[in-house]
Amino acid sequence: MLYFNYFIYEKSVKEIIGELKRIAEEVSGQVISRLKSTYTSYSQQRNMPEKAVDWQIKVQFYNEFIEELESKGVDTTEIIKSF
Repeated sequence: MLYFNYFIYEKSVKEIIGELKRIAEEVSGQVISRLKSTYTSYSQQRNMPEKAVDWQIKVQFYNEFIEELESKGVDTTEIIKSF
């Protein structure tokens, strides 16, 4: 049996990557929601105050990450060469 992925043949690479990023962002939101709920429940069960937690998840392409680091003054080329 031969399987063809219709998704790949009907869209450009850029569209596919964009769609995968959107899906990752959506799933990240679901994970954050579940973490918050679990944390609240755990804190209540233990009679502990909830601490402020930064629940942000940032989904980025590799080039976006490198650009962000470089905008903060990180020399990514030297770091990569060191490996």
